[in-house]
Amino acid sequence: MNVIWKNSRVRLLAAFGLCTLIPFGLGYFLFFIKTYQFLEYYWFRLADVMLPFLGSLLLVHQFSRFYRKYDINHLDRRFRLAVISVMAFGIVAFYAGALLKATQERLYSRRARLGYDGFVASSLRDPIKWIRAKTSKDSVFLVNPFFNEFQLLAQRSILVSFKEIPQSPEKIIEWFDRIKFSNGWRAPALTGYASHVEIEQNYNQLSEEQLKTGAELYGFRYYLCIDRNLPHFKKVFSNGMFAIFDLRASSDSPP
Repeated sequence: MNVIWKNSRVRLLAAFGLCTLIPFGLGYFLFFIKTYQFLEYYWFRLADVMLPFLGSLLLVHQFSRFYRKYDINHLDRRFRLAVISVMAFGIVAFYAGALLKATQERLYSRRARLGYDGFVASSLRDPIKWIRAKTSKDSVFLVNPFFNEFQLLAQRSILVSFKEIPQSPEKIIEWFDRIKFSNGWRAPALTGYASHVEIEQNYNQLSEEQLKTGAELYGFRYYLCIDRNLPHFKKVFSNGMFAIFDLRASSDSPP
């Protein structure tokens, strides 16, 4: 047993395994006390946290092997301290940057969908209620691709969700075509969540001709957007902040 434990690779894997218990235990505790909002920030995901952490351990492991092999104790103490400090700073900076990026993305996804603040702002609750009460369950909606919770809240199908990326090559192409349509029939200039400003702006400015063509191509019927005027389509709901248009009914159609 002592022989096995003396192996540096075994100690490395043991350290990694023990360290994974820290976020697991913290996440379980937060779940137990029902503080669910803190679990949304990707702090406990393997790909976002633990794999980069393993990379840091491997870097430290390789440095320690180099340290022992070449016996750099004879070098100036200040130089050795500087090397170790640079490594430590690099690791801390990497994790701080990764955590900040993930947190910003999560905060954005909570507040920037369709331009409303919070999980479901009061101005959006009435449209959701109207959709559930006044539209059939097989209705298809055109909504902001970043409104990730629409299907859960409204229980209706949508044209495309930015977050729900398919896996097969053909479906990925179709998904991106729908994203481009939501962006005014053009590819976003930026990638990932950085494209949300452009897409949301262009989504809320889709022309009547674009909406007509899209509805014929993809089969959606309703368009949920920031309240605006579309003279040729019937506005079936408005609360001053958001509007819903029936793309199969003209503005002069009876109620």
